[in-house]
Amino acid sequence: MLHGTQGSALRYLEWVESIGSNNNKHCIIGHNIKQFDIPIIIRSLVRGVSDDIGKARIDRFTKAITHYIDTYPLFRDCKAMWDASPCDYPQDTTIFQSFKLGDLYSHVFSERLPNAHTAVGDAKANLK
Repeated sequence: MLHGTQGSALRYLEWVESIGSNNNKHCIIGHNIKQFDIPIIIRSLVRGVSDDIGKARIDRFTKAITHYIDTYPLFRDCKAMWDASPCDYPQDTTIFQSFKLGDLYSHVFSERLPNAHTAVGDAKANLK
């Protein structure tokens, strides 16, 4: 998602706020965003500013983005269900060897993830 400066996070927040009316609520969807991307965005929004400005930015962020879907735990939970199931599933469980987005992408599409670990590359992978 975002891997950059405070300016990048602030531009992202302003972009999200600009979509639709003030009553719209937005959801972020991504792979491992709970542990990685969202904390980076929040740290970037408050870095180098007063507590009041930082709190105001966090308030804006939580009003604009009220939900998230992290695909990482979805795959991890699928693996647990697969392992616990009495059903006779196919033996090819290599998709569950790693939960990294690039590894999952490579397994499903039989190609390397283009532009891995970039905002655009990861977003396109999640979309595909």
